Amino acid sequence: MAEENKIIRLADVGELEADLKKDLAEEEAKGRAADVLYCESISDELPDLGNLPTIDPKTLRPVAHWEEIPGSYEVCAGESGSWSVPATRCANPECGEVNPCGLKTPFCPMCGFRMEDVPYDG
Repeated sequence: MAEENKIIRLADVGELEADLKKDLAEEEAKGRAADVLYCESISDELPDLGNLPTIDPKTLRPVAHWEEIPGSYEVCAGESGSWSVPATRCANPECGEVNPCGLKTPFCPMCGFRMEDVPYDG
């Protein structure tokens, strides 16, 4: 059987945790009239929510790198004159576009992949 693609959802469980704690406190405040099974089920779920792994959204962005195109150069010009730099392209196989500006930017302007060989603080 082919493995299905799992859908990854980023969810802030903090609000859910707060709601469940509030519901639990309200139910327990009823004293003897409290629904014991309801209280137990919430009490069982709260530690599970606290143990869920934290996902860093930065890790979800696909990455590639700039690769040089052998024998190809970009000519650049500025106030101090002109020079050439090796032409580069995105290593993402679905993109492969030549970097139009010759600068190694932190993101591919064509596909949006983050370039792992260019420092980025964002």
